[in-house]
Amino acid sequence: MTAKNQGGEPPRKTVFVESLEVNSTITSIFIVRDKEIRQQKNNNQDYLRLTLGDRTGSVAGLSFSDTDKNWHTFSQGDYLLVRGVVKEYAGRAQIKLTRVQPLPEDGVDARDFLPSSGRDAGEMYDELLGWVRSVEDPHIKTLLETIFNDEDIAARFRMAPAAKAMHHAYIGGLLSHTLSVIGLSHRVAGHYGSTAVNRDLLLAGAMLHDLGKAWELDWHRGFDYTDSGRLLGHIVEESFLVDRYIRGIEGFPDELRVQLLHIVLSHHGTYEYGSPRRPKTVEALILHYVDDLDSKCQAMQDLIKAEAGQKGNWTSFNRNLSRYIYKKRYVSGEGATEEVATGEAEPPRVPDEREAPAESEVTAEKDPVSEPAAAPDLPQGKLFD
Repeated sequence: MTAKNQGGEPPRKTVFVESLEVNSTITSIFIVRDKEIRQQKNNNQDYLRLTLGDRTGSVAGLSFSDTDKNWHTFSQGDYLLVRGVVKEYAGRAQIKLTRVQPLPEDGVDARDFLPSSGRDAGEMYDELLGWVRSVEDPHIKTLLETIFNDEDIAARFRMAPAAKAMHHAYIGGLLSHTLSVIGLSHRVAGHYGSTAVNRDLLLAGAMLHDLGKAWELDWHRGFDYTDSGRLLGHIVEESFLVDRYIRGIEGFPDELRVQLLHIVLSHHGTYEYGSPRRPKTVEALILHYVDDLDSKCQAMQDLIKAEAGQKGNWTSFNRNLSRYIYKKRYVSGEGATEEVATGEAEPPRVPDEREAPAESEVTAEKDPVSEPAAAPDLPQGKLFD
């Protein structure tokens, strides 16, 4: 039976992750970004740990009953109507679930569940085309105009995230990341000058270095890899695509073809990070470092923003960056720091990345002496079967 409100319409989301309050009882819709079965430390009983999300962030959801039944009821990427109590564990909010019910995709506004860029996609794409027009080399310019004026490529490029989770993981993230890398590349090329760096070649590499992610990633019900993305990866996909377009341009210099493809193939920098080749030209080296710089700076900013309201001056341990991040920002000229975090002025001790925490283990909470008062029931509270 499908959950519906009294008017017969599919339910709409009313409570978002960013507005969760500890000790409140909530009923809301989330997308299941991940699910796994874990064991409680105190009794080795299985429990279900979900990563629930919407456009404002993610939160852990824990279910200590009907684990096997719930495991088979819904899948990653499904929409889930949940009821539960918001708790705090290790400084982070989580939901102790009491009811869960999968919902059909019809009538659910996906924009409520997938984070998106704060900028208009059309405006960003116009900016990209502006960079294309700034290229002076006729062969490179023809290639870029042919690729980015393709309607299918443009539609995918406007929507795709730049990654599943690590950085720019939102609708329009690929375009946002690409524009940032282009801007950084332009500045570095100007710093070293035209005798050392071919600006047009470097900018072409910046525009094309992650083009394959428009096919590597799927963003229709959460962010995940496509079959071709898992089998080939974006570096291989974009190399095939770029080479195909190059071969369709009469008189395209072979030396230029090889150097541009080298930039694309080597932009991950090292073999262990999936790069078929290491950077062996100045333009390839610059592109690798500015790409890495932008992705890591954005990952840091995203983590600080996501945990700004949590106690202490430090974020939780970030496994992609292998470190904790300091959240307070120094304000020039004022001799003071700007409070990004709330709560304690000083943590009990400064975390050390050499002491990376183990995967968090959660135990079923004992029932409190008095259960927190339930918040006024939301309209969605009457939607369960």
